[in-house]
Amino acid sequence: MKAGNYVIVKSVDGKIIALDIKTGQEKWVYDRAVPALTLRGNSAPVIYGTTVISGLDNGKVVGLSVETGQVIWNVTIAISSGRTEIERMIDIDADPIIDGENLFVVAYQGRIANIHIPSGQLVWTRDFSAYRGIEVDSQKLYISDTDGYVWALDKKSGATIWKQDKLVRRALTRPVLYKDTVVVGDFNGFVHWLDREDGHLKGRFRQGGYDSEVESEQDFIFTKSDGILTPPLVFKDNVFVFNRHGNISSLVIRAN
Repeated sequence: MKAGNYVIVKSVDGKIIALDIKTGQEKWVYDRAVPALTLRGNSAPVIYGTTVISGLDNGKVVGLSVETGQVIWNVTIAISSGRTEIERMIDIDADPIIDGENLFVVAYQGRIANIHIPSGQLVWTRDFSAYRGIEVDSQKLYISDTDGYVWALDKKSGATIWKQDKLVRRALTRPVLYKDTVVVGDFNGFVHWLDREDGHLKGRFRQGGYDSEVESEQDFIFTKSDGILTPPLVFKDNVFVFNRHGNISSLVIRAN
């Protein structure tokens, strides 16, 4: 991530590092201890003016000076609890998203929160668990939770606008917006199209079609996965989908 004269990177062990964009020389390092057990993956830092913002594996979000790496503010999103290391995992693996002066961030087994970036103050929070990213439009946040529910939340308050419960246990991708729909991929190669206003299922497509030995989608759920691990990519009028076997599809909604 470029920020002024620096490239900001986050390493797999949780360090945030600023490198000189011309020489590659290390300018500063932000390093904090990480929990003994964390989710696989890391959220990417984001830049707001002269502030580097990153979610951490300990459930905190930190704002750092681009020039010096000094901590500007530090906000706790989730608090570790439970008897086992698994129960105490509170990683922020979903990339934070900036919307004006607000930062939306979510923790695994923790909370989703709205942070006012200039002050580092919490605007609102609610209990939530997710490790995928967040999508946003002028009024709503869209997010897939750990259990496979897709939610639309009010940006100003965090209140639920709708909840889609027909896709549970499908290991959904981050939602993306396409025209008047919300699009998510799942672990079995399906792409689901939800109405943006009320969340109802408008359509479904399986990359590669059905296996000839399987009679229905319900049967196919338990066969070898062709999982979509990365969010669909929207470019102009097309949605591009890439699955774990390297297949790429270009999809488009046709007018009736």
